[in-house]
Amino acid sequence: MQSLSPDMGTRLKQLLRHMVSLTWVDFPATPADTSPARGQMVTGFVIAIDGVWIWVTAGHICESIKELSSKRRIERLRFCDAWGGQFKNDTTFPFPYSLDDLVYIHDQENGVDYGVQILGHQPAALLNAAGIMPIEQECWTNTPTDINTFALIGFPTSTMSVEVVDNKRMTLKGSAFAAPIEFLKTVPTELIKPYCRFYGRLVDLDAEGLPNGACLADIDGMSGGPIFGLKSINGEIKYWLIAIQSGWFPERRIVTACLIANLTMLLKDVLEQAKNAIASDGGTTSA
Repeated sequence: MQSLSPDMGTRLKQLLRHMVSLTWVDFPATPADTSPARGQMVTGFVIAIDGVWIWVTAGHICESIKELSSKRRIERLRFCDAWGGQFKNDTTFPFPYSLDDLVYIHDQENGVDYGVQILGHQPAALLNAAGIMPIEQECWTNTPTDINTFALIGFPTSTMSVEVVDNKRMTLKGSAFAAPIEFLKTVPTELIKPYCRFYGRLVDLDAEGLPNGACLADIDGMSGGPIFGLKSINGEIKYWLIAIQSGWFPERRIVTACLIANLTMLLKDVLEQAKNAIASDGGTTSA
């Protein structure tokens, strides 16, 4: 993972314990379509609310996947849990749900953009065995008001390679990236939406920040990634989950994100149903 600075590198590596990407291979839906198979990957992470593990991304990501499924055949839909640090020969396992199980809201006009998949006991256990840990609720409650360091974690397309081998198997190469974000106190009026959001500007990195001496010019691929607030307390870097990356305006390097605090309210009914279903399945998802 590329880090913000050497003194934060160790702490930021711990953030990878929360990262779970979703991958798949899509194929032409008809014989007339001669386009090749394509390997795809999107950014996501895992939180826990009242003991229920939830995979989180942006709502427009879920919407795009469902739209794609109506045009191309999607196969090998899998969670990639390699980012937790306990690498195995196969660092993915099947996404054990239908695309119809994805819960999302994408209201571009009002600035609401959340996507989730409620995880049952078995998927949560598999992720936990691979070193994945959910972000607990205390990580976004009682957040200090004087945080001035923010970082977006995700998998930018420019640093990732997703290849399809033998027209069926997919290989992943690359790493997660921690993009420094400067909080915007003054937001361009035309970007403000009715729904309360986080607004920030991507901070330029020096040539040592990326492979091959390049700078991160585009965060395409990082939609759905978590934005963390970081603060040094008694010499130790602490972090809080702030928002979920939603929009990107490259000409201004401005990032928009939906606040995580609002997600709990939106998921109230869904969570109640999930807890009942998990209980009837033999337990909770808590690790």
